[in-house]
Order: sequence, then structure tokens, then C-alpha cells
Amino acid sequence: MGVLVVMNLLIDLLESMLRMRYFEEHVSKVYSDGIIRTPVHLGIGQEAVAAGVLLNKTTMDVVFSHHRCHNHFIGCGGSLKRLAAELLGKSDGVSGGRGGSVHLVDKDKGFLGTSAIMGESVSLAVGAGFGLKHLNKKGVSIVFFGDGAMDEGAVWESANFAAIHHVPVLFVCENNDYSAESVKELRMLPGTTYTSRFDSLGIQTLNIDGNNVLDVYQATKKVLTEMRNTNNPFYIECNTYRWKEHVGPNEDSFRNRNYRKSDELEYWKERCPIKQLISTIIEKDSGELEKIRSLEMIIEGEINEAFFFAEKSNFPNPDTLTKNLFYEEIHEN
Repeated sequence: MGVLVVMNLLIDLLESMLRMRYFEEHVSKVYSDGIIRTPVHLGIGQEAVAAGVLLNKTTMDVVFSHHRCHNHFIGCGGSLKRLAAELLGKSDGVSGGRGGSVHLVDKDKGFLGTSAIMGESVSLAVGAGFGLKHLNKKGVSIVFFGDGAMDEGAVWESANFAAIHHVPVLFVCENNDYSAESVKELRMLPGTTYTSRFDSLGIQTLNIDGNNVLDVYQATKKVLTEMRNTNNPFYIECNTYRWKEHVGPNEDSFRNRNYRKSDELEYWKERCPIKQLISTIIEKDSGELEKIRSLEMIIEGEINEAFFFAEKSNFPNPDTLTKNLFYEEIHEN
């Protein structure tokens, strides 16, 4: 790639990550005001995985996520206004104010769903990929999940099905070492890895630095190109780290939680994916710093505008409470 093309790619990746980071930082800031009643699982620190993978997404692809899903929704180009409205429980929300933080859907963007049930989205993604294959589509079903989902039987049943039937599913594990407050080493036999589990099913695997957004982007680009030609599943494990508590707007120290080592957070903050990318960009061209500062201001404005829109939106009409509970078949005369 030429120098200009590379720089444009780096700026695009930075823009995506900044949008994710600033949105969730705003959520963290206003949560104590009580305007957000839904529980929130924030992915601050993990932005490189969503940005790097989803910048490769095409309109043919579909995406599924889990409870820590804001980054993936934003990475798919989802509306910040509608996302903010959903967190506030408003009718203009992406799920009509009914889903809250962990149940987001935007079919127009190929973002088909998130779930708070551990591992459930993996099964849904395999089903969607199976559908794409039988419709002779060139799309890939992309599913994000954490290492905690690896303890769920449905994940392995689904992965085994994908391997046997050659389903085009890209499994993306955001391995942040913790399932809620349970460290990975307490949930695995010594010497075993998640990658080896997928290897045993005959699924190709790749383990990469989930805090290096360019590595994530380039690896995913290569993998998706191969998958579109073979229809075979693939597993990517991205090692990363969440800065905030498992659920909520604060860091663990706010609640005096001690399940993580005290120096862990500082180590990972030094490896902040946004900080790393900005350093890379400036090393290539120091003149880009002004463009970055301008971009930061534009995105901050977008976030403020999104939450202003959300606060002015209406709550759902109580008369619609029983709508969308069951599938309603339409019969034509």
C-alpha cells in the first residue's frame, strides 16, 4: 500500500476507536446521574478488536455480539443517537427502548443481535452463517464473545457444527482473562488454551495482540478473504483487557474489589490501543497531530449531540407494552 493509503487506513481505525471510547466514557460519566437505568458492560480498553475486525466488514456480512456490545454496534456504523436513546430506554432507541444496553439490533447495518446469555450469540451466528451458505451468499457471519463464553457447552456444539458443515463463521474471542471476576487460570487446566480447543475441531486458528488495531485489521482482512472462497469457519483470539468493572461505570477500586492484581490495570493502560495508534501515526507524520485533535473534537460533538437527542426523545407508549413479544404471522386474503 502507498503511504497515503496507509495513513488513511490508520486514521479510519483511529476514528472508529475514538468513537467507541468517547461514547462509553460519556456513559461512564453520566451513569451516576440516573438517566441510564439499564446495566452497562463497558468495553473501554478493548476497542482495537471491534475496530480492526469490523473495518473489514462488507454489506454481505452479519454480526453478532454479547453483553459487552457497544463497541461492535458502533464499529458496524450504528447510529450513536439511536444507541444513546436505547440506553435511556427511549422509543427512538435502536431496539425501541425495550432492549437496553445488552439487546441491540440494527438489521440495516447487518448487526443482527446481542445477548446477555453467555455464549448464546455464538449459536445464533452459526445459524446465520448456515443460512448464508445455503442462500449462496458470499457473506460471513462474524461473532464476538469473551473467554467466559468458552465454559458454555453451546459454544462447542455450535463450533463443532460449523466445522462439520463448513459454515462461514468467524469466531472472534476477546480474551481479557476474566469471566466476570473469575480469572482464566481458575477455569482451565494448566497448559491448555482456547486455541487448542478449536484446533481439535479442525478449525483454523490465529492468536493475535488484541491491543494492536493494525495487526487485528490485517489479520482479519486476510482471514475473511480466505473464508469467502472456502466457506470454512475460522477462530481468532485477541488478547486484550477491560479497564472498567465487569458491569458498571467504575473501575474495580471504586468498590474495593481485589480480584485483579493492583498493577494490572496500569500495565494495560500503558498499552492502550488508542494511545499506541496515535504514536504510530505521529511517528509516520507529525503533521497529522492537528488532524487528530480536530477529529477528537468532532467526535466529542457527535457524542454530546447523541445524548441530547436521547434525552429529548420520548419513552415508549405504555399501550405498546405487549407488542413484539411473539411472532405475529400476517395472513393475506
